[in-house]
Amino acid sequence: MDTDRMDEAMAYGTAQYADVIAHLNEAGLPTVFTQTGGMCAALEVTLEGGQTLLITDGEDTLSWEREDHQGWSVGRYPHESEYDDGPLAFESTDDGSLPALLPLVRTVLGVPQT
Repeated sequence: MDTDRMDEAMAYGTAQYADVIAHLNEAGLPTVFTQTGGMCAALEVTLEGGQTLLITDGEDTLSWEREDHQGWSVGRYPHESEYDDGPLAFESTDDGSLPALLPLVRTVLGVPQT
């Protein structure tokens, strides 16, 4: 895929998940729409210390069409170059609503739920 088409695709994906990105950014989690290879989409949060959260659909990569989104999966990885080692923590839910995401992120981060 040429650079212009890739840029268009990434802008499209970012627009599809603008509400989720804003929600996570407001919670202090700097989030970007990304593709992890082979046009597999995810939301990526870079944490202090270099760890990364990858947020996808419940059982697959993040859908490029927001209306097709189902559930959430969140994995916490030690460093971008070490994704192949698997996540340090991982949780998922069938609930694809925006309110279901932040508690799932907190669980993966080891933050006590209030």
